[in-house]
Amino acid sequence: AVATATENHSEKVGMHWLVRSHSPHEAKSWIGTWLAPDVNYLFVKIATGQIDGVGATDIAVGAKGDSKPARLLWYQAPSNPVPGNANDWRAHDIADIEWTDSIEIVDINGDGANDILMNHWHHLAWYENPRDLSIDSKPWNLHMISTSTNSYFSRCGDSQGSPAAMRFVVGADISGALIGDTVAWLVTKELGQNA
Repeated sequence: AVATATENHSEKVGMHWLVRSHSPHEAKSWIGTWLAPDVNYLFVKIATGQIDGVGATDIAVGAKGDSKPARLLWYQAPSNPVPGNANDWRAHDIADIEWTDSIEIVDINGDGANDILMNHWHHLAWYENPRDLSIDSKPWNLHMISTSTNSYFSRCGDSQGSPAAMRFVVGADISGALIGDTVAWLVTKELGQNA
């Protein structure tokens, strides 16, 4: 399946399943649906990964506020998603946010539960997975990494998905020297910094 997002006054999060793998380039080989509720925020960013530890792959969604309020939320996947059926996907709010430029699902603190790494405006931050996600009101604690310059990140790895090669490369002014530091955060929790 492929998760997609539309933006700029048509904000929606979609799921699209390839149901005829022998002809992936034909439109009739795909079944798609939009997840409800619609994301009523501008410039939607999404990431896919396991958030609740059960069922299929979940979706984290962040947005930019601009002329609308912005939110960070996640869609909980059903244990066995049915292509074209969005009814079993559940949306959960995480926090009010100002802006999302990048978002990623990753276990930051090594507790076995995937957290949400994101940057918005001049902040690089992560929201800690509360682990007991059966309680919607349980807060996702916010942890700030950098509050200085614009930050960004990307996932790097080899084509075989080797754990040794999987890392997130983050750019942020962590030293406060008004220049961008580069932090390579490896899944093995190794950390490197270059000014």
